[in-house]
Amino acid sequence: MTSYEVLLQPLTPIQLTLFPNPSFWRRWGVGVGARILPPLKMVNSSNNRARVSLNLVAISSAHVFPCAIPNQYTKLNISTKFWESFDHPTDTWLPGAKLGVDKAGKVLKQLISWTDLEDPSLGLFSFSLRLDPNGSSEYILEWNRSQVYWSSGVWDGNTFVFVPELKLNNVFNFSFVSNENETYFTYSRFDASLMSHFVINSTGQIQQLTWLSSVQPWGLFWAQPASLSNVYAFCGPFGIYDDNSSNIFDCPKGFELFSDTQTRLNVWSGGCLRKHPLQCGNLNGKGEWFLKIPNIKFPVNLKAYLAVSARRCNWLV
Repeated sequence: MTSYEVLLQPLTPIQLTLFPNPSFWRRWGVGVGARILPPLKMVNSSNNRARVSLNLVAISSAHVFPCAIPNQYTKLNISTKFWESFDHPTDTWLPGAKLGVDKAGKVLKQLISWTDLEDPSLGLFSFSLRLDPNGSSEYILEWNRSQVYWSSGVWDGNTFVFVPELKLNNVFNFSFVSNENETYFTYSRFDASLMSHFVINSTGQIQQLTWLSSVQPWGLFWAQPASLSNVYAFCGPFGIYDDNSSNIFDCPKGFELFSDTQTRLNVWSGGCLRKHPLQCGNLNGKGEWFLKIPNIKFPVNLKAYLAVSARRCNWLV
């Protein structure tokens, strides 16, 4: 197979595609896409991950799938389901898939972001179900599988309290199920012509995207956190995020971008670096001081120091 050649499953709008990854020389990825959409929408892909999110299931004894060679087919004689991709989601959650916990096997079905726009290896952000010992459940977004920076709130019987968009409506059928074997959330569409999927992107947002043939391209139905300023460590060390600026990321005076590729790949976790080292220990160097920056949100686990004056702060560096 060469660039963008496909494996088509008959009578479905899905295709399995081999495509080049521009970030890695001579490295290819496998993508699952909806072939009815112009252009092809990759609902998921695998490069360093050997898994995809199309619901590929080996279940019957007479399934026929097309091969890479034109007009050639392979017949799989399989009588038992041995693997299902919906049990192994990557960054994309499709209608019909369950996102939650298999209590019997203690398997967590979660979404994990790409590293950046081009690299599908495991990124820093994840979306998963958190079970509380008292019986309540909520979905959370985590940085590095350790720091929670957003939660859906608990299920109140109709929706998650902080996400009213996930309430049953005439477009989507959202369902939350909890029993002795599993706890999960799933959804379906009342209108089959409406394409929809959830994705956790490399900037740390969980988004639901929709597509109609009459309204192109993909549209954003909802996203959380609503502001990227609420994504943990989004700007990295010394980075500044500004919702009200066309240039959302910036470095303070005396600092520069950690990497120029941050702008191209839309990932700012590298933050900023000092242009010149501090001169605190150099008696012949110029004095160092704090830079006053207004409208700043305090970081998690901040440390505060008592000082009698602004000049006194300089000695606390």
